[in-house]
Amino acid sequence: MSLQDSIIVETQCYNIISNPLHQSDVCGAKYIGEESYYTKRPNYSAQFQLGNTQATLQFIPSNEFNYIGRRTLCFSSLTNHQVNAFVQLFEEKLISKQVAYINLNITTKDSADDSIDGTLDIGEPDLSLVKQGSNLVELDQSGYQDLGNYSSYCNKVTYSGQNLDLYGFIHINFNSPFTVLHDAALNQILSTFNQNGIKYRIDQPSKYRSPLIYLPSVEKLEPLQFQFKTVEGNDFAITLQAYQLYKQLPSGEYQLLIQSQLPYLNYQSIGSAVFQDYYIGIDFQKQSILIAEKASSQKLSNFRETKNFY
Repeated sequence: MSLQDSIIVETQCYNIISNPLHQSDVCGAKYIGEESYYTKRPNYSAQFQLGNTQATLQFIPSNEFNYIGRRTLCFSSLTNHQVNAFVQLFEEKLISKQVAYINLNITTKDSADDSIDGTLDIGEPDLSLVKQGSNLVELDQSGYQDLGNYSSYCNKVTYSGQNLDLYGFIHINFNSPFTVLHDAALNQILSTFNQNGIKYRIDQPSKYRSPLIYLPSVEKLEPLQFQFKTVEGNDFAITLQAYQLYKQLPSGEYQLLIQSQLPYLNYQSIGSAVFQDYYIGIDFQKQSILIAEKASSQKLSNFRETKNFY
């Protein structure tokens, strides 16, 4: 089997193989019993082609609606997750470091397809992706792993020269283009919109969902900047440029890719647009994020063409 679609780092994720026909794909796989973490799903083992390397990984087949057509590798931060790809690759002695570096070039797709979105380097980074003169740095951990995600301590978030309200921890959302902020921070941004004459409308489909914000024009949008601390105590700034804060809809209207947190969650994240300008690693053993500014020109390649699999 080959795996080339998705990278999942959520708390309760799985290595998943599923085809679009609502039928589980277990051809050539060995049944090894029920998955014992939460759902008691059937667990299989099979050979996967990763770069130039073959690895035996466990996975669950699924015909659930949310998983139809998905093929995913799970890199959850939980140490006791049965099908965590980090643990399995390390136990097979295929990697010496439980770190995965992610290079995404397409970050605003609404659905999965067969196009290639980026590359995954497991164990060692591809330093050709790092901007000349820059280095990968490790961000200081928040000390509180929000929802089991890899989170880091953030000193400050600014928009249009204004410091926004925030909790101290923020994680990078690999799976959504939306940046999620404290509700007070979003209100500050909307207040700035009002001051600068930026028109917008808010759609609140449900009190259990974050409001969606739409704009007729994006000409006056400004960058959103996050300031983190590295483990060495230095500042590291992550900037989402103005063009990374929205997507244009078929109607011609623009959707703002910033949302407020849900009322019952102290949850903040930077959306996947950050991967356009930054090369990002997740360190499973340290539960931390490594990051560097990307080189300006990247060569897009297939998961199976990834050279840095150790």
